[in-house]
Amino acid sequence: MIHVYLGAFLLSDAGNVQAGYVSDDLKVAQIMLVLAAGLFIPALAKSGLRPAIAALVAGLGAGLLLAASPGAPRVLPALLIGISALLGLGVAMRFRTSGTLSFLIILLIGIAFGFACVPFNACFPAALCLAATNLIAGAGAMICLSFLVSGLLTEKAPAWRAIALRIAGSWIVAIAVLLIAVSWQAITL
Repeated sequence: MIHVYLGAFLLSDAGNVQAGYVSDDLKVAQIMLVLAAGLFIPALAKSGLRPAIAALVAGLGAGLLLAASPGAPRVLPALLIGISALLGLGVAMRFRTSGTLSFLIILLIGIAFGFACVPFNACFPAALCLAATNLIAGAGAMICLSFLVSGLLTEKAPAWRAIALRIAGSWIVAIAVLLIAVSWQAITL
């Protein structure tokens, strides 16, 4: 997945100063959100991954439009890490829901990620290429991970796969809590 981000970075005209920048904290928060959402979305997609992916893409577009609007606030990395912690907790606790609530949760995941894809100090249209590559790389990784996790958790799968998924969710929570603690410590010092 890091190779995808590096490839996207190289293709995104990242040397252009007018395109803005994505801070290191926000990059880590985006990767955490991609991992957490990729593990969490298959648990919500009882009617199949296609409607879930449609909700995710709709949320990504809405988040990107919100972020590109004039006067929009910038996303704090701690917010994305907090969302990642909640999603990781949902994976670890086997949170399941169906219907409209699952659609709304997936839509909100997309909005949060789409909102975080627009670089800081962005001057449009120069920043459009960087924002698009952030969005495409992150959404592509999220969708691929969702399909991988749903393939691992088939009806006849061994029990250890579900346990491994719960462990991965708890690791995401632990990493998110540590990242929040380190960022909080850096602010207070």
